[in-house]
Amino acid sequence: MLPSNVEHYASAPWMRETHHAYALGETRVVLVEPICCPPRPGEHQDAQKKRQLAWILWARDLEARGRKVAAVVLTHYHEDHTIGVGPVAHSLGVPVLGPHELGDAIEGWHVVRTPGHARDHVGLFDGHTFVAGDLLELDADTRSAPFLRSLDLVADMDPELVLTAHTHPIEERTFARYCAWRLGQSAARRSHEFGR
Repeated sequence: MLPSNVEHYASAPWMRETHHAYALGETRVVLVEPICCPPRPGEHQDAQKKRQLAWILWARDLEARGRKVAAVVLTHYHEDHTIGVGPVAHSLGVPVLGPHELGDAIEGWHVVRTPGHARDHVGLFDGHTFVAGDLLELDADTRSAPFLRSLDLVADMDPELVLTAHTHPIEERTFARYCAWRLGQSAARRSHEFGR
């Protein structure tokens, strides 16, 4: 179950995966991970516009319920997170803030620098919930030093809930097990390499 300061929106599956967006905040909210994926192979361009419209309608429904949208936030600049975001933000009359435009905090959420999946990747943390973007994606270089440092940093934050762009919410115990496994695997590999 999501905390009261988070609302979730899941897209229709795109290329066999679902994209997840989040509204963070109580009365002033930031929208994280716009769902404006490029058309699938063979798909008409109108399909992307329909996904954009659905996302805009969700955001406007938030405002109709008293949650003012302050900005659209990107955790990184990969295409599935950026394509079509301009028209969505323009329609809502809000700025788009990516890793390069974000400071240390936005609307009560701390901005956490988490390179790994992308060099400029960020997450957001309110002391309980961590919005991870694509940090945990398996196509990331999960053996790279930046990824491992980022994972260690987030594990030390001990979030109660982790929200990603492509999977369902991850509860504390599951996330802790994943971190222990991934960091332990890395330590074992380093030990093996140094023992040669």
